[in-house]
Amino acid sequence: MGPIQSLRSLKQTLSQRLNPQDPEACGPTGLAQRHLSVTDYARQYQTPWHPVYPRLALPPWRSPQCWGKHKPDLRGRLKRAIPPTGVLEIPGGQVLGIQGYTFGKDDYFLPDLSYHRDRLEYSHLPKTKDRYTIQQLPGRVLSLMSNASNNYYHCMLDCLPRLHLFAKAGFSVDDVDFIHLPKPSSDNGWSILNQLGLDESKYIWAEPDKGIEAEMLYGTTHPGLHLVYPRWVFDFWRNSLRYDISEPRRRIYISRPKGRRSIANQAELDPILERFGFETVAMETVENQPQLFHDAEAIATAHGAALVNLIFCQPGTKVLELMTLDQLAPHYQVLTQQLQLDHGRIFGPVTERSHRSKWRGVSFDDFTIDSKAFEQALNSLLPNSPA
Repeated sequence: MGPIQSLRSLKQTLSQRLNPQDPEACGPTGLAQRHLSVTDYARQYQTPWHPVYPRLALPPWRSPQCWGKHKPDLRGRLKRAIPPTGVLEIPGGQVLGIQGYTFGKDDYFLPDLSYHRDRLEYSHLPKTKDRYTIQQLPGRVLSLMSNASNNYYHCMLDCLPRLHLFAKAGFSVDDVDFIHLPKPSSDNGWSILNQLGLDESKYIWAEPDKGIEAEMLYGTTHPGLHLVYPRWVFDFWRNSLRYDISEPRRRIYISRPKGRRSIANQAELDPILERFGFETVAMETVENQPQLFHDAEAIATAHGAALVNLIFCQPGTKVLELMTLDQLAPHYQVLTQQLQLDHGRIFGPVTERSHRSKWRGVSFDDFTIDSKAFEQALNSLLPNSPA
């Protein structure tokens, strides 16, 4: 066992002892119990490891301004540095399901290639590979897979930026035979993927109960670390997609479907939004979401995956994030701080907890937002608007 693996095992043990009530911190379980870091794996099996970025320190995190009764400070949940990133060559490597669990020889799980690189205590993998139908792929395969890759947020930040790591390591997608990736689920997703200029004939779509085994697998490390991403991830997207340069004038309120963390008292907020000149947009109807956010002077919405499009906002854009107290997730202050956006929050309680409530730290329940706090926030963010 190498020194990095030993430190991770110690961290896992301490986490379980210090927080024994957390039902999620009981791993690694199943196939994750046998694991190696990328450097330990490369050393043990004499396979090339191509480092791209060294450990990247990040600036101190600031807490966005909050309005209303509830003002939790979430900075303690954010990491202060990104571990080294790069590309590992894995002869006979396997990738399973839409979670992108990657294995090398002797069934070693490689957590550095997944969301779990510093969170092994939360890596609950199946006990066996029996549920997966494995497709044998000859030649060279680039995997872009990561956990929850069918989610827009994770696809944009955890999966597709791995193309940058692959290129920085000195490789070309023209030289691989297959590219393993999540299939887009919307017109916007297809538009983004098409703009990357990849050869569609090489696509191998990930599926829940299927996996691949490659003659030579190129596995890239996770670009970030548990909700935190370095600036190069955002620059990758801003340099990869086409959108018309414009003055930020639009004020956008993004609606959410009922039963998916939507605002239960939306009718109380609508007159305020109208007075401040907001237009309501349903993201499922928008084919070019990066352009919409680039055009925005202000964005207001409930917390959700669509906010990953803040990457394309111009500096100074006003962002009002509405959040449930059942999901204290600091995802987007990483984007807004590094991209110099003016970010504020309002937290509100859920109306009724469902059976899906707090599933692995994620709440799907609808919640309420205090209308007075909402108006105060917009007055503060947009002071020149009509009262």
